[in-house]
Amino acid sequence: MIRKLAVSDYDGTMYHHEGDALPTINIEGIKQWRAQGHGFVFCTGRNILSLLFEIKRHNLEYDYIICNSGAIIMNNRGEIIHEAQLSEEIIEHLIKTIDYPECRELMISTTDSLEAYIVNDKDSKLIKYFELEPYKSEPKLIRHYSPEDFPRQDVTQFTIAMSTEARAIAYTEELQAQYGDKIQINRNLSYIDICAPNINKATGIAKLIELQPQWDVAHVLTIGDAQNDLPMLKAYQGYSLETATQEAKTAALKLYPTVGDMLLDHI
Repeated sequence: MIRKLAVSDYDGTMYHHEGDALPTINIEGIKQWRAQGHGFVFCTGRNILSLLFEIKRHNLEYDYIICNSGAIIMNNRGEIIHEAQLSEEIIEHLIKTIDYPECRELMISTTDSLEAYIVNDKDSKLIKYFELEPYKSEPKLIRHYSPEDFPRQDVTQFTIAMSTEARAIAYTEELQAQYGDKIQINRNLSYIDICAPNINKATGIAKLIELQPQWDVAHVLTIGDAQNDLPMLKAYQGYSLETATQEAKTAALKLYPTVGDMLLDHI
């Protein structure tokens, strides 16, 4: 039995990169929300490994996590209950045709690893994971020095980090014209997350609910701050933050200072 289900994006919504800040009200809001019998879900474009680092670092509670923009669903016991994989042919073609001069880095997510090819260390936002503890000692965090070394099997998301957001917007259009309905593109600022067809945050939430027939969900509330959150904000009761992108603000029913404020307002 579950009364309400709250689904939150992580980066830019739950956690803010500027100042490495996760507001205390978010942590307390989740605890109070779950104490009332409601369910709480993280829904992110991040890889599972990366999100679990953050959950442990901030001692966050949750019931489920939806990662890779909807391609992976995991419960709070660490069991993967759903995954959707990209075809080997698509991955092979992407590796051979990507606009490398305009990339900062590439990331491949599998069900249990995060693998990266960093084009330029100076511009990379991912390089810190290979330099700082506890990340750099994690055997499932792998740095490759050629994209040809990327795995082709069990891949749930292929991420291209472009040099600028403007270039990401243009390159998303190029990829969409090239691949059509063979892939799903979920862009977030300068990041282009490529998944299997019909995979996004809204379909991830729908799949989670489908997999829990015992639930009696009265309401699904979502909150996010950027472009890849739009599907879930539009499909479900969607809220956003005062610091969000204009697209997310426009799609939202109401803006809040924090995720915690949204949760406490709906308990």
